[in-house]
Amino acid sequence: MALMTFTFPALLWALPLAASPLLLHLLSRRQATRVLFSDLRLLRQIQSCAKPLSRLQQWLLIAARCLALLLLILAYAGPVLTARDGSPSAAAPQGLDLVLLLDSSYSMGYRERGKTRFEVAKNAAEPLIRSLNAADRIAFGSFSNRLETADGKLSWLTPQQALEALGRSRLGFQTTDYEPALRASSELLSREPARRRAVLLLTDGAAHGLRREPPALEPGVIWLGLTWPKAENSYLIMAGPSRQSRAKAAELLVRGGVGTGNSTVDLWVEGRKAQSGNLAGGSRLGDALGFKAAERSAVLPLPSSRDTSQASWEGHVALRADFLSVDDVYYFSFRHPTRPRALCLYANPDFFRAPQAGYFLKEILGGSGESLLDYDFEFMDLARFDEIRSSDYRVIILADFKQVPPAAAAELDRFVKRGGSLWLLPGSQTTPESFDELQGLPAQVGPPVSGEQGIKPGPAADARLWSEFELGKVVVAKYFLLQVRPSSEVVFKSAGGYPLLVQGRRGEGQIAVWASPLDAGSSNLALKPAFAAWLQSGLDRLSGRGAETSQSFDLKTGEPLRRVWGPKEPAPASVVIRAPDGHSTTLWVKDRSIEYLQTQSPGLYALLGEAPGKRRAYAVNLDRSSGEGELKELEDPPWRTVAVESLASDFHLKVYGRDARSAALALAALVLVLEMFLAMPKALAVLMLLMLPGVPALAQQGDRFIWTQIRHGAQWDPYPDAHQEALGMMSTVTSVLTAPERRVVSLKDKSLFFSPILVLSGRSAPPSLEEEEVRQLRNYLSAGGLLWIEDASGSGASSFDAWVRRTLSQVLPESPLQPLDPEHVVFRTFFLLRGVGGRVSVRSTIEGAHFGGRTAVLYSRNDLLGIWLKDALGNPLFPCVPGGEVQRQNGKKLVLNIVMYALTGNYKADAVHQPYILQKMRSTGP
Repeated sequence: MALMTFTFPALLWALPLAASPLLLHLLSRRQATRVLFSDLRLLRQIQSCAKPLSRLQQWLLIAARCLALLLLILAYAGPVLTARDGSPSAAAPQGLDLVLLLDSSYSMGYRERGKTRFEVAKNAAEPLIRSLNAADRIAFGSFSNRLETADGKLSWLTPQQALEALGRSRLGFQTTDYEPALRASSELLSREPARRRAVLLLTDGAAHGLRREPPALEPGVIWLGLTWPKAENSYLIMAGPSRQSRAKAAELLVRGGVGTGNSTVDLWVEGRKAQSGNLAGGSRLGDALGFKAAERSAVLPLPSSRDTSQASWEGHVALRADFLSVDDVYYFSFRHPTRPRALCLYANPDFFRAPQAGYFLKEILGGSGESLLDYDFEFMDLARFDEIRSSDYRVIILADFKQVPPAAAAELDRFVKRGGSLWLLPGSQTTPESFDELQGLPAQVGPPVSGEQGIKPGPAADARLWSEFELGKVVVAKYFLLQVRPSSEVVFKSAGGYPLLVQGRRGEGQIAVWASPLDAGSSNLALKPAFAAWLQSGLDRLSGRGAETSQSFDLKTGEPLRRVWGPKEPAPASVVIRAPDGHSTTLWVKDRSIEYLQTQSPGLYALLGEAPGKRRAYAVNLDRSSGEGELKELEDPPWRTVAVESLASDFHLKVYGRDARSAALALAALVLVLEMFLAMPKALAVLMLLMLPGVPALAQQGDRFIWTQIRHGAQWDPYPDAHQEALGMMSTVTSVLTAPERRVVSLKDKSLFFSPILVLSGRSAPPSLEEEEVRQLRNYLSAGGLLWIEDASGSGASSFDAWVRRTLSQVLPESPLQPLDPEHVVFRTFFLLRGVGGRVSVRSTIEGAHFGGRTAVLYSRNDLLGIWLKDALGNPLFPCVPGGEVQRQNGKKLVLNIVMYALTGNYKADAVHQPYILQKMRSTGP
């Protein structure tokens, strides 16, 4: 037994209108009038024969008209047939339990035809909710990587409450995870299994949303999800300091995925545009870092830090905006350890002469030039030590000294106790007595002895760091015997095990003693490749810089912003957090820390108030780890799909049964045909029946121009309403008669030969043409047709462009695409054009392929169809860059010229028109 339900049951209130033909018949009946006649016998005989047939015909006409109206009303109410069986869901009289889940992840911000998928899904859900019956129940929730409810659960709502909740829902900045929302749905629907139950996911079907096996729904639950056209997107994955980035030469590594040819990235530092670059693939850097094949990278040099006290940078990088603009921006904030200042004191006048130690130290540490190490080094005679402030330096090296003045020794001791570090490097004139004035040494210096070949790391050094250096070839011909004091560490020792480099603490600072002079006569260490690394590691150990690394202040949206002050850092009483929208929040410091939770939006969050004039920026970005920006859909989703354009009707079909609308319309058409024949005179009806076999099967359009567009691939129709605006302007400014509706054909459709021009548009590469399609398209062009191809991607290197050139090389191998000459007739077919327009300006001209002595293919790259779209107020939906409205008007004129060229060919190229054209061009402006 079949049960009929309706998609739009409110229209059933119009059923009484089906009786209107009967009512009109009854109201129009007139009372018979008396007429005097001589003899009524003949009239009565005729009436007795004709009256029954006449009445039957009248009542059949009334019945046919009532039935036709009845069938039309039923058809528009959306009848759905479903079979009654013994299952609870099929026989459930209680109604429907519907769980409606709206995906608010940031990939739903993908914009199509001027609206985001999130807005389209919300608009499609409203009529569905309004179509619910009184016995139906609905639960609504928006979700991303979690269910966006206070307790993470769903509850039943009235349709009005669901509409209000739908209106309050907002697009978020999180990723997609179906599991929490589906688990909550399963828990809610399992409470009353006797009712008909359905779950509808208003989502873009992100493939990464199913990170685990989805929770099993109860038997009998219908699980539905939306389907969308295939989309491509360019996105940024990360932006941060490269491995080679340093305080003096900072570099920013940018990684991204290029799906639409959009690879230009702009670098903005502290609100100013610094430079632009291009994401490129296949680089050795990308291979070394293990990037995916689809990923691209770029390394952009950063300007010098404006903060002289610390090397820090903040800003963002941005791709040129595409249809999902939220992931085209990535914010960064990081700082590098500043280059510590270091001072080398010497007491030997010949310190810098070869082969003294100063000669080798100056080559590496720089002297007046740039240091090869990450330190800013200065050299000074020990006699001038009182001219500087020792607190300005983090490390002081005392080299090649014979005697240290007591005042200098006392200042060095204060320097170490306050947290500085001192490194003693004896020279050719140094004796054990030279160390007497220096306090707190980590070892007692004994007499010099003859050395040996080879040094090796001590217990305090990491032997793995020195495995690539040939330390066994380092000769120490002379060194002082060191007696290590308790709590001091041996960093290097001789091959025989005697300590050579000893380090220990004094106060807040450290002192290190190297036992051997560095001149060439005492050691060849300064001549070995290990010398620079030996200096760097020793300085790092003393300054503590080895533990310092670059700091990136990165957070993901929704993560708390925390700041903890260390024991040696002065902690303020309160700080201010300024959000990207300018809103400021004051936080009081408790237990030397603060926590800020309002990081739902990406951007730079400034921490103010730590010190006068100082700020620290935190970069909050979307979570890119799941691949949300790839817009990759599930290949085999676990739900049945419904089209978003017809959500309400498709939903009722999937839930309740088979659509009976087509059958109702067919019956209504049949009844109307019957009514027409009943209303005709008998002779005319017979004549019409005889003429039916001769009626042509294909309706013709006469002399009206029909906009014909090729359907090929998922994105064949980026602007469905563009043809209406173009044809409207054509009807206004030309005498061409146009048909209001366009014709959509495939390349296998024979009806394409009825059109003088075929429009082929797209944003991304569609499937390759089959052999039959290639052959038919070539036949169409050889027959005189014109193919206009429009790249709507707005990109200079789109996948659609590559597909076009590859396909045309198959269709017209003898006629490659070439830029059209400015004197080509298409630029003066109707309007006189000196340039091309469009939504963007990718190319300054259009291209064409010539065949049979004419231009058979026109190819434009500037998105000529995107200029026609308007919003609800009649304003242009997309701006034209960079030329503005002049560029839009030139684009519209070019579209009309292309159509007129298809209709007239090279008509305006005839010599008879050239004087007029030249006069017209001279009389008009540029």
